[in-house]
Order: sequence, then structure tokens, then C-alpha cells
Amino acid sequence: MRAASRLPGVLRIALIGSLTTDEPDPKDADLLVTVADDADLAPLATLGRKLQGHAQSFNRGGEVFLADPRGNYLGRTCPWKYSLRKRQAGATMEWNWPAGATTLRWIRR
Repeated sequence: MRAASRLPGVLRIALIGSLTTDEPDPKDADLLVTVADDADLAPLATLGRKLQGHAQSFNRGGEVFLADPRGNYLGRTCPWKYSLRKRQAGATMEWNWPAGATTLRWIRR
């Protein structure tokens, strides 16, 4: 959370979900991150993947939910470094985001 709070465009980070309750054995760590409209989400997506990887090493989960400054839900950070999909049944792969997109590819809805 400390690293994410220092990223340009990150306005607020809130801990949500089971970690905020009295549950004795929470299964995941959920964060709601409010980002500026012009925030570069790539570094935040990288930190989100690190959170997920660290949590998985303890057989737990972790999600980063995104909101804009007006409180609108944007989606989650993408858990994959590259969004790929199979083009056919073979090994051919292709990028799965609109041409020219920079920010949208880091959000999964």
C-alpha cells in the first residue's frame, strides 16, 4: 500500500472486505483505490499483481478495485501482465485491447 500511495494519480486507498471485519481467518485483501482521471494505471496494475502473488503464497487472494474521483467504479486492475487471448485452437496469440489504448488495458471489468 505504501508503494501505491506514492504513485502519481493515486488519490486514496481504502482497505475493504474481510480484513475490515472481525473474521478470524480472512481469505483475501481487497483494496479500493481512487485514481485521477489521467492516472497511468500500469504501475498500479504491477503492484496489484505483486499483491496477488504475495497473497497466493499464503493460499489467499488479493484484489485492487478502481474508482474515479467522483466515486464511480472503474473495474479491477488486470491480473495478467499481458492481456492475451487465443486466436484459434493453435498457439497463435494476439493482444486483446483496442488499438491505441494505453489506460484501458490495465482495467478488467
